[in-house]
Amino acid sequence: MEKSPYSKKEKSQFVFLKLKERNGEREYFHPSVHEIPARLDINEFAEDYASEFYDPRFVEAADDGYYFNAGEVHVRVYTAMAISKSHYDLLKSYL
Repeated sequence: MEKSPYSKKEKSQFVFLKLKERNGEREYFHPSVHEIPARLDINEFAEDYASEFYDPRFVEAADDGYYFNAGEVHVRVYTAMAISKSHYDLLKSYL
C-alpha cells in the first residue's frame, strides 16, 4: 500500500483534477486524483499542477492556462473538485 507523504496529524483532502491540453489541432484530457493537505486551496493546487505539467522552466501563462514548447502546447485546468476518500480510492485504481 502506498504511504501518504503527509504526516498522520495533518488532515488530507482528496481532489479530482482534469487538465485540458491543446496541441495543434488536437485536444486531450488528463484526469488524475491527488491527496493533498487540507490547508491547501484546491484551485491553487490545480493551477500549480497545470503550470508544471511539462517543463516548468519554459512555461508562459496566458489564455487561462500555460504554454509549453515555445507555444506549441497549451494546458489549462478543466476541472478541479474535492471528492470523498472512497471516490479517491476507487478512481486511483483506474487513473
